[in-house]
Amino acid sequence: MMPSEDSTQDSETSQNMGSVNGGTEEAYYAQPGDDSQSSELPGSKLEDARDGMYSMQDYYTQMQFPNSGVAMAGLDSDSNSRGFAPEDQSAYAEMMMQMQQGEESNNTRDSSESEKLESVTGNGSVTAEVIAEGQPLSMEGSESEQSGKRKLAEVEGSESPDASNVADGSNSSDSPVGPTPAKKALLEINIRKLLPDLEKHWKPVEDDPNDFQAWTYLLQYVDQENELLAAREAYDSFLSRYPYCYGYWKKYADYEKRKGSAEDCEQVFRRGLAAISLSVDLWIHYLNYCKAAHEQQPDYIRGQYEAATQACGLEFRSDKLWEHYLQWEQELNELKNVMSVSDKINSTPTQKYLEHFQSLKDFVGKHPPEDILSLEEYTELKTLVQSEAPEELEGDELVEKIREKIIEKRTLAHKANEAEITARWSFEEAIKRPYFHVKPLEKGQLKMWKEYLDFEIEKGDLARVVTLFERCLIACALYEEYWIRYVKFLQSQLKQSDVSDRLRDVYNRACTIHHQNKPWINLHWAAFEESQGSIDKAVEVLERLMKTLPDSIHAVYRLVNVERRRGNLERCSELFENFISQAKNKADGAHITIKYAHFLAKVM
Repeated sequence: MMPSEDSTQDSETSQNMGSVNGGTEEAYYAQPGDDSQSSELPGSKLEDARDGMYSMQDYYTQMQFPNSGVAMAGLDSDSNSRGFAPEDQSAYAEMMMQMQQGEESNNTRDSSESEKLESVTGNGSVTAEVIAEGQPLSMEGSESEQSGKRKLAEVEGSESPDASNVADGSNSSDSPVGPTPAKKALLEINIRKLLPDLEKHWKPVEDDPNDFQAWTYLLQYVDQENELLAAREAYDSFLSRYPYCYGYWKKYADYEKRKGSAEDCEQVFRRGLAAISLSVDLWIHYLNYCKAAHEQQPDYIRGQYEAATQACGLEFRSDKLWEHYLQWEQELNELKNVMSVSDKINSTPTQKYLEHFQSLKDFVGKHPPEDILSLEEYTELKTLVQSEAPEELEGDELVEKIREKIIEKRTLAHKANEAEITARWSFEEAIKRPYFHVKPLEKGQLKMWKEYLDFEIEKGDLARVVTLFERCLIACALYEEYWIRYVKFLQSQLKQSDVSDRLRDVYNRACTIHHQNKPWINLHWAAFEESQGSIDKAVEVLERLMKTLPDSIHAVYRLVNVERRRGNLERCSELFENFISQAKNKADGAHITIKYAHFLAKVM
């Protein structure tokens, strides 16, 4: 079906944080918290644990991590000596095969929310990096927040070492929400008492960090008050848990603009764009800020526009951003730049592509060709026109012929772009909720994302595939299977493209924000880091997983084998003994004891 302009819609601005946009059919929701088919590894029963340990080696071997001279991605042979039931092995192998082929049904997933984010330095997007004055995008706090830290120290009455880290939004991964216990105590002494009802609004989110509505009440409260430190604590805690809520990054930046400083405001924007750089609305909000704050620096502003279009220009609903860019160049009367941006839009699949092409034709008709084209292109077209004419052309006749050549050349690009858009239109129309929400997605929506990803992967354009995965993960952030699929896709591209940094960034976002308590994705990450020679990072990932899931037999086995491979045998013994002494499941404790005995006999 050919796309029509009447069917266009602005999805981001119509975001409804309280409801899901459903279709005409009865919605069947895929609940992340449904227990019908958990994505966690079996581990509570002895036989399940044995089967899982047996299957992990084959699974990670099939992942084909490069640069690995050992069976580091799976479990070593000495860890697989125990027997298991053949029928259980068959069922488990079938499940593993489904994961390997990426053909899992849109089954329900566990919606347990991630714990407080310690730090995120990846961009969480396609290729975005704000062209800032010497500072890369980051979700972490910055030196610009030191003013707030100093205020906190003044309230305390001294330059406390603990106070220096309160306002930067950093947190311990051990804490379900907010800062570390030491920082939390300091905050309660100095900040929670500054507003009369602040503790009352914090209590529900501390009791249940997954209560999204309680978070919104807290943010509404601090946003109405005049206490900068209280607002920073609330926004930092919320956004480290829900970094894809672009609207709250906007609110946070606006609050810093009102109550803080321009530097702090800009730093919040940078953190937000690092977290969700596919947000057209957030980019436009930031660009409006840049235009006001850097009015006399057009080159700087243009750099920000270029960064914005590089980050989310391939977003199908990015029309507003492109129009915003064009309007700014027109205000400066930079006609050649207007033409250059128009050419980029004309070859980019967006929702309002027909309107953009008509605007381009109108622009060409209003201005002399020599004013809008580069010297090289103008000379080329003028020569072409004169060569095709029976006699030399001059004046308006020459101008009109050159304009015809300009439109003729752009029409070819427009037709090619239209073909790409038509192929994707049905998928784009089917997207009902492109933004993040804690509520579950309809099962039909999950199926649509899977089919759309299949389509783009088959097309083979890496930039478009990555953009679509990033879009998908905003809407499907709470569904582990899409993170795993993205990881496996990037891993398949390692030989053709340098995507290791992006792969690490995806693992970081998945495992430190959205799926801290999911074994599969965390074990993938540890295996990848070991394959890259980052043994300490692999150990860090596994140790964090063990803190989140202290009874996970799989995490301890993997960590033991990593430590053994690098010759840290004392640490292996310590891990075995700690797990045995703290095991709540007697069968698991007995199984680990036997493994420990084998370890001592073979290695020690």
